[in-house]
Amino acid sequence: MWYNWNHYGYMNSFPAILIGGPPHSGKSTLAYSLSQALRQRQIAHYLLRAAPDGEGDWTHELQNATVQPVRFKGKWTQQWVDVTCRDTAQRTLPLLVDVGGKPTPDQQAIFDQCTHAIVIAAKDEDRAQWVEMTQAHNLLLIANLRSTLAALPPLEANAHDANSPLIGAVNGLDRKAPAPGGLFGALVERVAGLFAPFTEDEVLRIHLSRAPFKAGTPCSDGVHVVHFRDLHCALHPGDSSGRFQLDDDIARALALIPADRPIALYGRAPIRLVTAIAARCDVRWQFDARLGWVQPVHAIVCGPGDQSYHDQGDLIIELVEQAPDTTMLVLRAKELYLDYEKLAGLRLPWIAPERRVILGGPGGGKMPQWLIAGIAGAYRTCAGVEAWQPQS
Repeated sequence: MWYNWNHYGYMNSFPAILIGGPPHSGKSTLAYSLSQALRQRQIAHYLLRAAPDGEGDWTHELQNATVQPVRFKGKWTQQWVDVTCRDTAQRTLPLLVDVGGKPTPDQQAIFDQCTHAIVIAAKDEDRAQWVEMTQAHNLLLIANLRSTLAALPPLEANAHDANSPLIGAVNGLDRKAPAPGGLFGALVERVAGLFAPFTEDEVLRIHLSRAPFKAGTPCSDGVHVVHFRDLHCALHPGDSSGRFQLDDDIARALALIPADRPIALYGRAPIRLVTAIAARCDVRWQFDARLGWVQPVHAIVCGPGDQSYHDQGDLIIELVEQAPDTTMLVLRAKELYLDYEKLAGLRLPWIAPERRVILGGPGGGKMPQWLIAGIAGAYRTCAGVEAWQPQS
């Protein structure tokens, strides 16, 4: 089940900033750089990639030769527009919304769920067109930016005028490098000021106050909440990056999580760590930035010889023998968005308990953590459960 946030009505108090511009204008790189800057300040937010192109943080952080085999390119469909509108309207965090470069009138319904806008384009006529689109949907313009790889002077120096949009050039945007300072720094200040009331601690307090479970202290019988930010701080004192060193951190992290208590997972974490926790602990709840509190998908392991697991709606499951003692469970999505409710009662293939299981595989795109956690829990009796990742 997932926890319906509609009853509370507080989610629309969170800002939602649309980041728009024509194709190849640098909007996705700008969105990624802006999100990274906000994370460094520990400002709670979520980068919602509203265009179904399969991009994520990993497309910026991995080498191109690694990204291409695993990237999943989706298509614009009415279902995708409807789901994105729903998730934006019911947002559980402040949002940065990275939209497509050529939105049709139907796709512009996503604009209506946002509150503010940042426009970026290389050509003046494109910037003017996008500003006009955002104004048609009553969005408050934060910045009107010219993107260029060359070092050019700003169009206008108005960074100190808080009542007007930032207007100027953002130079040297690169997928593999953070956005430079100058006007980008002023943009970070504007967005950080808008999101400032929603610190990570305040947002956590809100989410826990409306959680469908009792969050307990180590001395009580309530659910033990694993806050990944705090877990990282315990493993790496003084390091605010939030980046886990997985080869070293998984075993150390598991030692800090009680194995005899129901668990709720909260915050950003690599899928390998989530898988390791779900394979060892009783994970009852996870916080999903799009859905709110959800339980890991309920998965059923079929008996030996049962082949009914292959094709289940939008998810294809295949078995690949990796080694004499290892089986890869390859997961491939037919569509970019997997519907949580449609995957309840997911059927999984039989894998002998003495074998290791690797979840994932190339070509399927990024799988939601509630899916991976549910599957990892179902194979808990196997010799080991790990998540496949392109770096390994």
